[in-house]
Amino acid sequence: MKAWLKHLSPLICDPATGVLSPAKVWMNIVNLVVSYSFLAETATLGEVSSEKWLIYLAIVGAQSAVGDFISLRYGGRGQGGRHG
Repeated sequence: MKAWLKHLSPLICDPATGVLSPAKVWMNIVNLVVSYSFLAETATLGEVSSEKWLIYLAIVGAQSAVGDFISLRYGGRGQGGRHG
């Protein structure tokens, strides 16, 4: 069980302190829900419009960019993208 949690800790814990990070938890929940709904719609309809692709990519990309901006602005390590 501990080995399993060790692999998940970078997804939910602050890399500097190792403490549970609510921001990281919620960002991963948002990504999971958006990705699941996008894949479910793709499986149901067989195709997805370009507008929905753009919305999906905007949500996933924006959360990473905003997380990086906030962490860089307020003096922490990034939580996503290239700084995390």
